[in-house]
Amino acid sequence: QLLILATLDALCATPKITPAPVRNFACAAIGALGLLLETVADEQKMAFKALHPDLPIMSGVYSFCRHPNYLGEIIFWIGVVGHCVGNSDAPWHRRLIASVGPLFMIWVMVGAAARADGMALDRYGKDPAFVAWVESTPSLWPRLPF
Repeated sequence: QLLILATLDALCATPKITPAPVRNFACAAIGALGLLLETVADEQKMAFKALHPDLPIMSGVYSFCRHPNYLGEIIFWIGVVGHCVGNSDAPWHRRLIASVGPLFMIWVMVGAAARADGMALDRYGKDPAFVAWVESTPSLWPRLPF
């Protein structure tokens, strides 16, 4: 994924790039936060499934949203889009072209979450704890406590 960032950076690059270190670091931090969330979610799921292969994971970061791994991937790609659009002096059409791939990946992750919800409902839909978790936990975007 870091190779993708370098490629998109080269696509948007022009000889007159204006340094924007705050924006660069902000977009990198957003992307890193997404990768961290995705990694933690994947590790928690692997550890849980090793002990309970026939149960759905509903604890850890999965208590905030049903698909934190997909959310992490989406956050990563939001950081990439921010980098493409906000950190370049490239013409608008080059920035738009550079954003198509990351926006497509966000769309893919949203669709994957919807499909995973359907498969999980088919598999665990008779478990009252699972049904309660589905009803109280958002699919992708955690509810803010305020």
